[in-house]
Amino acid sequence: MNASSLSAVCRGRRTPSPDILRISNEEDGEIKEMIRRKSQANGASNQNNDHEDITIRPTAFGTFYLEKEQSLRFRLRYFFMNPCQKYRAKGIVQWKLFFQVLKIILVTIQLVLLGVNVSAHVEFIERTNTAFQHLFLKNWTASLETMPYPPTAGYFSVYTKPELYASINYVLERYNNTEELAIGVFQLFRQDDNRRKIYPVDMYVTRYEMGKIFPNNQSYEFNNRRITEKIELDWIEEGGKRVFDVEKFLSMQNKSLHFDRVILIKLKFALWTVHLKTKSKFDTPDCIRFDVQISYDNAGHNGQVQIDLESELQIFDDCKGKTIFSGTKNTTIVLLP
Repeated sequence: MNASSLSAVCRGRRTPSPDILRISNEEDGEIKEMIRRKSQANGASNQNNDHEDITIRPTAFGTFYLEKEQSLRFRLRYFFMNPCQKYRAKGIVQWKLFFQVLKIILVTIQLVLLGVNVSAHVEFIERTNTAFQHLFLKNWTASLETMPYPPTAGYFSVYTKPELYASINYVLERYNNTEELAIGVFQLFRQDDNRRKIYPVDMYVTRYEMGKIFPNNQSYEFNNRRITEKIELDWIEEGGKRVFDVEKFLSMQNKSLHFDRVILIKLKFALWTVHLKTKSKFDTPDCIRFDVQISYDNAGHNGQVQIDLESELQIFDDCKGKTIFSGTKNTTIVLLP
């Protein structure tokens, strides 16, 4: 057989005859009726086998590919169905449906537990900050804790130098007597060389480098360069007693507060406490350090010094202590520094 005859045979095998491609009116009606039945059934005829192939004797070339197209469409549509849609399509309960329900239950429980823990943590921080306000701020009242509209009170402020010094003296006295006065379990940090000596309160004074006002001749001298100075405040001893007087303490160190150039005064100190949680035996106590900051804002230089208290907490990972569970009663032993 030569090459020309072989090519003619191959072309004859690849090309169907006109009789095969020709579809009669009866066969065309059968194809349309078959497509209509399959669209109505929506795959209900394949309930027992997801991958059952449609075996219909192809009476024509076009009928074969139409059957394959419908079968492929159903398989693709069924593959991307969720378990609920597969159950509605074939009436068979899928094991993935139980897995999805179990996953929803577990995720919901985790979200509820996370919300409860975060809510308890935020509530603990807010109430502790309120306790600090009542403990360290002089003349603080409960009406300042709410935010009504319109507000019933103005800013918590001082307007005279004696009031400012008295407020700072009040903070120093309360800080040194925190362990005796506070209802909460607050401990002071003590120095390493002397366990009975507590750390002093750090006062940061931010001021202009130079600022003088002369009202008589209506002149001034001003340098807007800002300087921050740190002063460790401590009590002084008079007649064998501890006296908390900031003005005398600064004068003993040849320092003073010039309010015509003071911008901001910050008092910083730290407290140590244990957050006891008794909701369940899995909630172990937390050792927490509170960094308290009291600000006296004089940036406006309008005669009003606004007072604000903020606190930040730090949870220690190496908290020394143990909890003993005995039946329904829990015994917690915490080692204080």
